[in-house]
Formats: sequence, C-alpha cells, structure tokens
Amino acid sequence: MQLTKEKFIRDFKDTLHEEQLIKIPEATPTELFASLAKVVRKYYTPLWLERNRKISQNQQKVAYYFSIEFLPGRMLETNLLNLGILDTVKEGFAELGVNFEDVKNAEHDMALGNGGLGRLAAAFMDSLATTGYPGFGNGLRYKYGLFKQRIVDGYQVELPDSWFGSVGNVWETRKDHDAVEVKLFGNVYLQANERGRIVPVYDGAQILRAIPYDVPQIGFGNDNINNLRLWDVEIPEECELNYPTLESRRRVKNITAILYPDDSNYEGKELRLIQEYFMTSAGLQTIIKSYLKQGLPLERIHEKISVHINDTHPAVAPAEFMRLLIDEYDLEWDQAWETTVQTMSYTNHTILSEALEKWDAGLSRMSCLVFIKLLKILALLKIIKFIWQIWLSLAVTLLMVLRSFIQNCSKKIPCMISIPFILENSTIRLMVSYSVVGHKLQHQNYLQRLIKRLVIAGAQIFTN
Repeated sequence: MQLTKEKFIRDFKDTLHEEQLIKIPEATPTELFASLAKVVRKYYTPLWLERNRKISQNQQKVAYYFSIEFLPGRMLETNLLNLGILDTVKEGFAELGVNFEDVKNAEHDMALGNGGLGRLAAAFMDSLATTGYPGFGNGLRYKYGLFKQRIVDGYQVELPDSWFGSVGNVWETRKDHDAVEVKLFGNVYLQANERGRIVPVYDGAQILRAIPYDVPQIGFGNDNINNLRLWDVEIPEECELNYPTLESRRRVKNITAILYPDDSNYEGKELRLIQEYFMTSAGLQTIIKSYLKQGLPLERIHEKISVHINDTHPAVAPAEFMRLLIDEYDLEWDQAWETTVQTMSYTNHTILSEALEKWDAGLSRMSCLVFIKLLKILALLKIIKFIWQIWLSLAVTLLMVLRSFIQNCSKKIPCMISIPFILENSTIRLMVSYSVVGHKLQHQNYLQRLIKRLVIAGAQIFTN
C-alpha cells in the first residue's frame, strides 16, 4: 500500500488524541502502541474486506487449517513490514521523537502456542497469505499461555502468562453474526420425524455459545489478507439460570482460559477434550454455513472447501463433520462419508506415544456424550444396512430357488420366512411374508416396514 510520512503523522496524532486524550510526550509506550495499532487497522481494513469479497464472488476454494496452537509472535512489526509501510512509520516516529523499539516491545507475544507445532501453524498462515492462497486458520482464543518463566535463586518458577492483559488483542475483530452453538454432555436417541426419516433427538445437552474473533494474516507485499479465526466461549442468555454461581461460570470460561491445561487428573483430561471438540465443532459449523451461502449443493462441498488437521488435537473433525452433514443437513451416510473423505486431510508430526492423544471411552462419553453416542448410532445404522443387504440377497436367492421349484412342479405355494433378531437382552421377531402368486413376488411393502422397524428398535436398544 502507498503511504506518505506526512499522512501517517497526521493519522497517528489524531488517533492518539481521540483514543487516549493525551499528547505524544505524555503517552506511555503501551498507549503509543495501542494508537499505532488502531491506525494500522484503519489502513488494512479496506484490503481485508476486498479480499473476502473477491473470494466469495469468485467462489474460490478455501483451505482451513485447524490447530490447537498458533504462535505468530508480536505482530506489529510484521504487519507494517508486510504492508510495505515499516520504513515510513519509523521515519514518522523519528520526526515525532518517539522510539519505535519501545513501542514495538510494548506489545505482548500472542501466547496462543507453545513451540514447534504453533510456530509451524503460524508459518503456514503467513505463507498462504504471501503466496496468495485463500487459507484460514481455526483455533482457540486463550487468555493465558502455557506459563511465564522466572528464575528465582537459580530455579525456574512458573507463573501465569497473562498475555491478554488489560489491552487485549488489538488485532482481533469480534464477529457476533458468525456465532454458533456447541452442545456438550446430555443424551441422544433416535426417532422418526414427520417425513418418516430417522433423526437424532438431543436431550439435556449443555449448550454453549461459540464467539469467533478474526485476526488478519497479511501477505508480504501483495495486499492479500487471510483470516485466523479464534473461538471464545460464552453462556447463552437463555441458559444463564443454569449457572447460578461464580464457580459454575468459571468452569465454562476455563474452556478458553489456558493453553494445554494440566491433564494429569480426570478434570484436566476432560477440559482438554472439551477444548478440542469445542474448537472443532464451532469451526466446522461456520465453514458449512459460509459454503451454503454460495448456493451450491452440500454434497459437493469438497470442491470449494478443504479442511486440514494439524496433529491429533482436532482429530475429532472427520467424525464431527459426518455428524453435521447427516444430523443437521440430512445427507445420507454414503454421501456424507464420500464428502468427508474428500474434504479432510491430516498431518501427524511424530509417532511418539506421549504425543498421540488417547481418550478413555468413559471420559469421552461424559465430556461429549451427545457426540459420542451419535457416532455409535451412525455406526450401528451402517452395520444394520450392511447386514440387511446381505440378508436381502440371501432371501431373494431363496425365493428364486423356490420359484424355480414351483415352476418345475407346476404348483403355486405360499412361503413364510421367520427371522429372529437378537440385540443384547431383547429379541425382535419380525415376520416377512412372501406370496408367490402366478410366479410374481409381492414383497416390497413388507421389506420397507421391516427395515424401518429394525433400525428404530436396534438404535434405541443400542443407545440405552
């Protein structure tokens, strides 16, 4: 972008006066930094809006990068450099008598990551924007990093890394219109809806509101800006009576409070699993909604959307994507599976056992019970469909043999087939009657009623 030193000085003075109500000699480095960030946001916002408009208008394919960590570091100098105005700002500050290094150091590191995994994710975001590819990040808006290190009497002391502070993240933009609901705990069962389609019914789920905050990822020298979407959690207004105490509200806020909560105990393990599911479900919901605005068929979403999973933390994404496609948008299993396979990709960074997350089945059921039970139901329906197809083939073969026998004997006989289905402690006896009259099989209505009764009864037994 083009910017003169004179225009920058004028814009900076006006912003400092409006935001801080002080003059430059009286301002602290933090106040100067906040005002400078405000000016920079004003410069890149039109570019950001234009970038999003072009992606939508041209229906470009977008890659979404799901990661539990992003470690971009301090963004002020990077943003100025990528916009091509770093030297102009430094010259303007020199004329105003402001030390640029002091202002730069007033920015806190965005403690959204810990090490290599987060640094890799941030480098991907930078590379995608610089090379011009539409690629958006998806993570969590942590208030505290892993820890802040202090050395006391020769020993490390770990303190909370309160990077967010009172200033917050000056680069983020809250997007209330993209907020979604994420369901945890509760129960789920199947029943037929008014169209005769078997659908899951949620009961007693904890509903949380996921709020997205977008952080710009500016490409170097090309005016391309992608999004890094970070999710925060809030209690919906209609659910506030369910959280009457500060402790109950604090447990909700903990979901986005800290990067990598201590998982040496049950509560820590549960919190980390909820973090991963919360981030993944919220991100996938907005991706689907954004895609549908283009008016394209959902079963072809893989032609415009790609979701990449960075290591094991967002690994629930394929299963949650399947759940959304089948449950919320009425896709058939085979359609949803084919679409999911073509949409998802995955990178694993190590095969060390301590890096490969494992979740106890009981913990999974307690933390994301609705999600886990629905997966079981979907798997059961797939198994029932497979068994039904085998049984139907055998039944038709048997009927063809009987038909041949009738033809040979020049007789017309009715036949009755009784099939017991045993599921856990329940026995379902289903009678299917085939009438062979004039060598014509009359069985279609019986088969339709049979499969409907079988799926509903089997799913209800399976989920209890």
